[in-house]
Amino acid sequence: MTGPAPAPDPSSGDRGVVVGGLWRVAATLLPMVSALGLSVTVSRVLGPEALGLQSLLSYLQGFVLNVFVLSLTQAGIQLLSSARGRGDEDALHWLRRWSLQVHAVVGLVLAALLLGVGGLREESMLLWAVIAATALVDALSYALTVRVVTYDGWGRVSRRRLVSQGVGPLLGIAAVLGGLGVTGVFVGQAVGSAYLLVALLVLQRRVPRTRGGGPRPAVGPVARLWLGFVVTLVLTQVVERRVELVFLDWLSTQREVGLFSAAFTLVSVAVAATAAVTGAALPAVARSSAAGRDERLQGVLGHALRVLAVGTPVLVAGLLALGPVALLALYGGDFGPSGPLLQGLSLVLVGAPVAGAMAALHLGTGRVGVVVRGGLAAAAVDVGLCLALVPGLDAAGAVVAAVAAQLTYAVALLLPARRQAAVASLRPGLLGRPLLVAVLAGAAAAVPALLLAPWPGLVGGALVFAVVAAVAAVLVRPLRADDARWLSGVLPGPAGRAVVRLGARPGGTDGPDGGRR
Repeated sequence: MTGPAPAPDPSSGDRGVVVGGLWRVAATLLPMVSALGLSVTVSRVLGPEALGLQSLLSYLQGFVLNVFVLSLTQAGIQLLSSARGRGDEDALHWLRRWSLQVHAVVGLVLAALLLGVGGLREESMLLWAVIAATALVDALSYALTVRVVTYDGWGRVSRRRLVSQGVGPLLGIAAVLGGLGVTGVFVGQAVGSAYLLVALLVLQRRVPRTRGGGPRPAVGPVARLWLGFVVTLVLTQVVERRVELVFLDWLSTQREVGLFSAAFTLVSVAVAATAAVTGAALPAVARSSAAGRDERLQGVLGHALRVLAVGTPVLVAGLLALGPVALLALYGGDFGPSGPLLQGLSLVLVGAPVAGAMAALHLGTGRVGVVVRGGLAAAAVDVGLCLALVPGLDAAGAVVAAVAAQLTYAVALLLPARRQAAVASLRPGLLGRPLLVAVLAGAAAAVPALLLAPWPGLVGGALVFAVVAAVAAVLVRPLRADDARWLSGVLPGPAGRAVVRLGARPGGTDGPDGGRR
């Protein structure tokens, strides 16, 4: 005779989300590490002005690719997947042809546009020809991505894309060291893009052929879906992807572009890590909403928001204490003025993690309009402050614009959900203990960072920061007890067991609902 079934672990359903988030962090950070190495190499070998040029051109290339090509890819995957799910062979056949043709046409138009822009600037046409050719190759790769992902999922494509994104910067580093200058950076990227196109050509041979002879589906819904993705990606590029570089290039100097770019690159690593984890929660939020499990949704989101609120002050303190010395160690003495810029940009972390979590909530529950309106408000703040401040303050004005836009975005997403239980649980009292941990760790790390040479100061400061933060966290216990239990359940192995020690002690520190008295 068997006993009663064990009670389900309330965190067991969240483990997959967090582990998936950790894999997504790795997939996001590995290319960023390569890109950081490229940025450091360009600055060391070619100087701040060259770094500014490389950063600006990379942003422009990424902007047109994401807005006009990635939007097509997202729309194509959604449309083909829906047609396949319905078993509509005629629509599937037409959409496959449409996706390939439009990707190719858009790629050709973008290549011509980039060549035209190059003709109006001072850089060599060879550099712009490489950038234009890469845009065309990337457009064709995304067209094949639609076909492969619709039938085979993201797994095989993601692995090959990760190789391409990691190898491109490494080849760029070799090209810069070989004397090819900024042009060599984009040659390396072009080689990585060509590898991806060949790999996808091999993968798509496994995709079954389709036959269609029926009427062509209506074009209107297809175009509206594409335009929806275009608007969303434009807002993302403005708010989160360094649009400030464009205004610095226009209203300031190439050196200021380089100083801002170096600071932003280091901050973006921390931002990307938190964004990857919160973004991974989107499927779980959507499933809970579709199943009508609002209590479950609020519980998971509340834990995530409170853990982010606890971790953010510590991340900011680390960047404030160690960011300037990290810039000197990695980029060299010419980037000393980037230190204050990085410290200012660290405040982006106050809004970015919360904005990511709230975007996952709104998108997962179908409230796309909230995210779009928040993005529009943040974009208006970013562009307006850049126009007003960059002419007089240079890169410092761009920092103010970036931070203000990110905070605007976070507030715009929080306000519509302020009455929900998860958001209502974010009370000022949550920050007292994490701030104490952050101040102790940051102040201790600043001592070796200020007194020692850059590399010893960075290594010594990082060790001191980690030790002091760990000891202070065990003594202070910044997490609520229920949040610590949840986090210990979703984190794998020793990390899960260790985090239990960060929860508030029983016996009066937590109220009956899990909140501190």
